Amino acid sequence: MMSDLARMLIDAGLLQFGSFVVNGDEVPFQGSLAMLASYPDVLRAVTDAAAPLIPPADHLLATNEAVPLGVALSLHTGIPLVYSRGTDAAPVVDLVGAYDIGHPAVLVTTLLSSAAPVTRLLEGARRVGLEVHTVVPIIDAGAVQLPDREIVPVLRLAEIVADLVENGMLPEGQGWFVLAWIGGRLSNRLRQGSAAP
Repeated sequence: MMSDLARMLIDAGLLQFGSFVVNGDEVPFQGSLAMLASYPDVLRAVTDAAAPLIPPADHLLATNEAVPLGVALSLHTGIPLVYSRGTDAAPVVDLVGAYDIGHPAVLVTTLLSSAAPVTRLLEGARRVGLEVHTVVPIIDAGAVQLPDREIVPVLRLAEIVADLVENGMLPEGQGWFVLAWIGGRLSNRLRQGSAAP
């Protein structure tokens, strides 16, 4: 049975299925989770679901599109927030917040579907002393691996798709298309990893 939270995201249009072009690639879903703050009831539900997943840490680190969630989680947990402006500037310019060297942190993000932007942020955070040990995305698309870091998602895309298909809310062909996309991305990632020296 589909979770109430997944249904809320879909009903609000924050998660959509179809054919979308992102950075020149065709993808079978789209997340508009940066607009979460426009839906306070959904933001509250996401915060309530994510808060128990946050392990002990000195800081939360939010990607730029996850700032509303980061603020809500900081208020909920009492853990100070540092957030990214989403720029290519040096980490001391891009990262906003009070932090210093040697503090464990948890990265909060919206949709984990590509490793590159998250990896850049993690590397920048490490250079200024934020040691991210856990990543908590709202939705994990299942196509990203982050070595030495645990990924603890609120929702998994594959499970949402399976529930939608089972409940007749998504055509089976579209469901297979999403799952094939996830499988293809993961296979490419594994092949790249095995080819590395």
